[in-house]
Amino acid sequence: MALFCLDVGNTHAHWGVVDGRRVLAHGEVATASLDTVALTALLAANPSAGVAFASVVPAATAVLQPTLLSCGRPCFHLRHDTVKGLGFDYPTPAEVGQDRLADCVGAQFVAGAPAVIVGMGTATTVDILTERGYAGGIIAPGLGVMTRYLHERTALLPALDPSSLLGGPAIGKSTVDAMRAGCALGFAGMIGALLDGVCAELVRQGSPMPRVIVTGGAAVYLPASWRDRVTHEPHLTLLGLAEAHRRHFAWATKTRWPSSVASSRRWPSSSCCRPPSSATACSRRSSRSSGRSWSATWSSRASCCSCCGGCSAAPAARP
Repeated sequence: MALFCLDVGNTHAHWGVVDGRRVLAHGEVATASLDTVALTALLAANPSAGVAFASVVPAATAVLQPTLLSCGRPCFHLRHDTVKGLGFDYPTPAEVGQDRLADCVGAQFVAGAPAVIVGMGTATTVDILTERGYAGGIIAPGLGVMTRYLHERTALLPALDPSSLLGGPAIGKSTVDAMRAGCALGFAGMIGALLDGVCAELVRQGSPMPRVIVTGGAAVYLPASWRDRVTHEPHLTLLGLAEAHRRHFAWATKTRWPSSVASSRRWPSSSCCRPPSSATACSRRSSRSSGRSWSATWSSRASCCSCCGGCSAAPAARP
């Protein structure tokens, strides 16, 4: 079932037609130019069985949401209070960006937990996914912010194109080369330090070494020490949106959840949403080998699923 997925970011809106793990078509458009006319044309050019979207730009959400909701396809808006199968080990879930929620759902879908997701866009984000769900993260400047800031806040330094930073000398012999070295090496060093710190902290807390998944256009700037230790998933956000849509409508139609849960319309508390330790290994293996989401894997194992209450106390009432 192909789904049209839209991720509205601060600078660009990324869209894709997603069928399972396959992204059949994708593209991007400047957020400032994505109005109802452009969105209607995109929807018409990309037939699908449903629509999923996330946005970190409230003004754009207000303009685009009516068109998405009235497009005649089952539509899902991913928010902290609509996402299914992702718990929160975090005190203020409403503060977590919708794109970051999509990345975490995507990481559950393609890798499982624990995982560290590095998003490289306008901002550089590092999000931590554990077996309890979303567990926090880091927000740092993106590569484009670094290059623009030097130009905008100084009188003589020129503007740099982030795509031209690679391949220059480590010691600049001109102003431009010095700026390129500073941005490229500094950005790589920042990413390496963030990953070293986060992974070490998770291991100190008793977690196995997490999978590191990188998404976004600046992944080529990863430091050499990390380049072979990460999984590059350029469409992670779109995959996560599609999986979140499937979970949402599976719940609504009661087709993928155990009958005891579907009939009672009950949903686990945010701290549940994970299999017990005895079920983690088999759930993770099944999920990775079949390409199905953890939620789908759990739903077929009512006897070992803490989310459905099969082996634990009844979950909290769904709000």
